[in-house]
Amino acid sequence: MNVEVQKTTPPRLIILALLWGVTWALPFVYYSRLPQPEVQAENLYILIIIPLNISITLLFIACNKALKRIEINVVDILVLVYILYGITSLAINEKQNIDEAIARLLTWCFYFNVRMLSALVKKERLNFFVNIIFTVLGIFLCIEGLLQLYGVIPSHNINFKVTGPFLNPGPYAIFLVYLIPIGIGGYYSTVYKKYTRPLSALLIGLIVVLLPILDSRISILLSLCILLYFADVLNFIPHRLKSKAAIITIGILIAIGLFFYMFKYKQGSSNGRLVIWNISWNGALNKPIFGHGLNSFKNYYGKYQIDYYAKEKNNNASFWADKVIYAYNDYLQIFFELGIIGIAVIGALLFLLLRKLNIKEFKHKFSEGNTFELSIAISLITVLVSGLVSYPLENQSHLLFLVILIALINNTFPPQLKFSVPVALKIASVLFGTFSLIYLSYWGYNRLKGYEETHLAEELYNGDHLDESSYQYNLAYKNLDDYPDLLTEYGKVLNRQNNYAKSLAMLDLANQKTTDEFCLIGIGDDYAAMKNYNMAEKYYMQAIHYIPNRMYPKYVLFEFYKKNGNINEASNYAKQILTMPVKSQSGAVSEMQNKAKIYLGNN
Repeated sequence: MNVEVQKTTPPRLIILALLWGVTWALPFVYYSRLPQPEVQAENLYILIIIPLNISITLLFIACNKALKRIEINVVDILVLVYILYGITSLAINEKQNIDEAIARLLTWCFYFNVRMLSALVKKERLNFFVNIIFTVLGIFLCIEGLLQLYGVIPSHNINFKVTGPFLNPGPYAIFLVYLIPIGIGGYYSTVYKKYTRPLSALLIGLIVVLLPILDSRISILLSLCILLYFADVLNFIPHRLKSKAAIITIGILIAIGLFFYMFKYKQGSSNGRLVIWNISWNGALNKPIFGHGLNSFKNYYGKYQIDYYAKEKNNNASFWADKVIYAYNDYLQIFFELGIIGIAVIGALLFLLLRKLNIKEFKHKFSEGNTFELSIAISLITVLVSGLVSYPLENQSHLLFLVILIALINNTFPPQLKFSVPVALKIASVLFGTFSLIYLSYWGYNRLKGYEETHLAEELYNGDHLDESSYQYNLAYKNLDDYPDLLTEYGKVLNRQNNYAKSLAMLDLANQKTTDEFCLIGIGDDYAAMKNYNMAEKYYMQAIHYIPNRMYPKYVLFEFYKKNGNINEASNYAKQILTMPVKSQSGAVSEMQNKAKIYLGNN
């Protein structure tokens, strides 16, 4: 979608930029008050910032007297169809955390914001603006990673020293790779080069330092491919190496090296990913047309994983089993969630984009110093390729970056449909913008309030103040009745208060939204307390099959059989506890093993 208006003057552009700056800054007031920068905080941030940005742009355009008509093309239509199909799927499937589902749809809506913005700004200025924003963003991301590396600030995951702003180093490394083409383009650009060249050089240098530290296979591969491609564009590769035989030879050597690295150096991880793809594919085939619903992967995958390991008890990959919330293949996950229809819409969108990319023309412009179009085209291709073995479409930051790239690429294509703009549309834009500002402030406040109450309830629970904790969880539940972690923790508190029926209701609701062995064990505990031992055993077994390499679920079932006098089964699980491989020894593991050993000695 585009709008035909008189290009805005620099003073008006400054006003719009300031308004946008305020909308980007204000949510940090909410964001900083959350316990930690986790996924929920990121979703809340998206829920506030994107509608405000869209609303401001709509109001700005609606008040522009030079507005004439709207211009759209097929890509605009396909993006809109995908959003509408996602809304329909969300309305049908209500089991997921609503924050994350709506945040994903709003991120796609931001596409239209970029398209509208392109109508207000001259192309050269817009390209420079986007290049600088991405470059400066990348520099700050790299600086954060270096500060974590040297222990100045902590990472966001205690298991990894460097994660940048993400929860693990994988998405961080891949995001930095996306910025390599932007940095190369900025360095060789002749447009505002006194600004872009030093910043771009700094960005590329920082990325080169950080990437080897992050140890991401796909990131190293993609960065090498990008550097080789631009080396060819810039004629750094001798012509004798551009022959077909040389290219084939180099390709074979790279393939052999990657195979060794992926399946030998990190064989367990690779095997685990193959199992995830297998389970995801089989799950997707259960609902192939419409899928399980938008953002439903984490709701249903765990159930399929339980069934898989219940049947494949001797599968070696079970040692690497873990809680899975992504398919590690975006296209497979889209098929799982939205079925053939969803993958067809995304496939058509990407096919049109890639088909219309005139790389030859972009390379010619690059050689003349107009580097932006080739840079964002290569970045777009990098994101799409990484989606084959990672989850950029499921990560809000990666998805937002991709949506912006799609909008910028689409700006280079001609419009196919044009509509005049009636006064009613301007009025509707003003009303929509005003409503969004009011409603989202109310929505964001209530969601924030729920997260803060959850955090307080957790602190009270850890201090063993059960009644106060239960009261706080009940308050939080009114604003976050779709938040699985809250439901699970609230259920645990209710269980300790001997309110087993209500605890079971909360845990069952949490189990519908996501699969977690502690939630399954909690449900089993409630049934056991209510003397429904068959149901208790069923859920304890599900906890074991969910992640077979975990010792604690086996220990819970061992204690369950021991308490109920089932010596044979208790001995069976005691032996499993003593013989199962252990990823990392700890005090808790040693204690469980000692109790199992004592029981076997006495029986």
